[in-house]
Amino acid sequence: MIINYSFYFFILIVSFNSFNLSYIVIPFNTYNIENENSNEKLNITKFFYNNFESQIYARMNIGTPKKFIPIDLRMNNHGLLLGYLCNNNNLKCEESKYNINKSSSFYGDINNKKIYSSQYSGSYFAQDTFSFYSDMAMNSNHEIKLNNISFLYTPKNEEGNNKNEEKYINDKICGTLGLAVNAYYYLTEEVNFIKILKKLEYINKYDFSFYFTSNTEGALIIGEEPHNYLPKKFNENNFRKINVLLDEYSNSGWRTEFTQIYFYTNNIKHKIKESKKGIFAIENKYIIGSKDYQKSIEDNFFKKYIDNKICYYETIKNNQKYLVLICDKTSSFDINSFPTLYFYHRIFNYTFEFSKEDLFLEKNDKYIFLIFFMEYGNSYFTLGKLFLKKYLLVFNIDSKTIGFYNSILEYESEQTTNSVSVYYKILGIIIILIACGIGFVFAKKVYEQTRKKRLNEIEEQYEYKSHDTNNINYEGNSNKKILLEIPLKI
Repeated sequence: MIINYSFYFFILIVSFNSFNLSYIVIPFNTYNIENENSNEKLNITKFFYNNFESQIYARMNIGTPKKFIPIDLRMNNHGLLLGYLCNNNNLKCEESKYNINKSSSFYGDINNKKIYSSQYSGSYFAQDTFSFYSDMAMNSNHEIKLNNISFLYTPKNEEGNNKNEEKYINDKICGTLGLAVNAYYYLTEEVNFIKILKKLEYINKYDFSFYFTSNTEGALIIGEEPHNYLPKKFNENNFRKINVLLDEYSNSGWRTEFTQIYFYTNNIKHKIKESKKGIFAIENKYIIGSKDYQKSIEDNFFKKYIDNKICYYETIKNNQKYLVLICDKTSSFDINSFPTLYFYHRIFNYTFEFSKEDLFLEKNDKYIFLIFFMEYGNSYFTLGKLFLKKYLLVFNIDSKTIGFYNSILEYESEQTTNSVSVYYKILGIIIILIACGIGFVFAKKVYEQTRKKRLNEIEEQYEYKSHDTNNINYEGNSNKKILLEIPLKI
């Protein structure tokens, strides 16, 4: 028998290349509530309500046939929730078209596993088909359908709370995708979107990140790290990870503690000495500052302007009271001297910077300070879209880590990176050669065992036939030979 070694080599090579990166790409957009650069006269209350939240929503297609549905993205909520939860903001984007009664792939039974929790009253577990993209191009040629994605569905409830809440509009279906570290309620853990994707083997990893392509648009990438889906832009050698900071009061937020938070005035460094914690929240548009920073920046920059009534606070009530700092755009207000705010993280080995260009919005004849404060103080910073758009972070819900690419390290370790790259190329070649050798030995062993087995079969058949011929009585010529036809099955 002739062994085709090329076949085994082919199987070997296929096995090396069978591991394909697997992730999904979900485009997101921003509700067009208010144009920041409009010339409309400033109404700070309206401005706050329109800009306190980031208003980012995923542009998803669900069902068969697929229909568009807006799904709000939140990092401090948990689970995938769909239903009659639309508000006025939702309907200012493309109108929701999804309807469970018109989707042939929807599965859910209102009488099965019906939930009686006050928070999710009347909701039940359901499934449907979701359409996503498989690469960053986000075009129809790379659209994929994923079946059996579970979510918590809230039907129209004429008797429920929604009827009395003006913020809900009961004729359209919208949704919320919560990306919190942990579930604060056991029901939402059953509809953990990323864990469902991983369990169904649609993605390789538990990572997710927000990649902005403009101030209002971008993509939520789930299942892979950026150095794998954008290798030309992100270098794996510059990737650093930190563990999420969990505490006894809240373990659902993406928290960290910076080594230092500080700014300079007149060459004097002012450190935030008490709390240096920060929580990342894409649902907030700007930043909510800590009470320590509020006091320090007032004492060292804003005080003289507040005393002269050039800058002043507006108090806005939104569940609780917030303070928005506004300054008149006059020659007396020297915005150019505003001190840059620094967040230094030792493990990332990086200092995140926010200058006056980042932290002030010029509107009409006013400057709005984009770090809001809580009336009774806050012990940490809430770092919203303003932070996450400028600095890409990678979140992993399984390892509970936050990752960051320190691009400065490229210049510090360029030679090391090159040598490491060469090392890994050589190592890869060695591994392939060893694997080929193992494959060859394995194939040879299989061949020898097969050949030996066949020879044994031939020998046994020959001995059996020979034994039969010894019992034959020949007549006539004693030299007459009998030809034994033994089939060879090699």
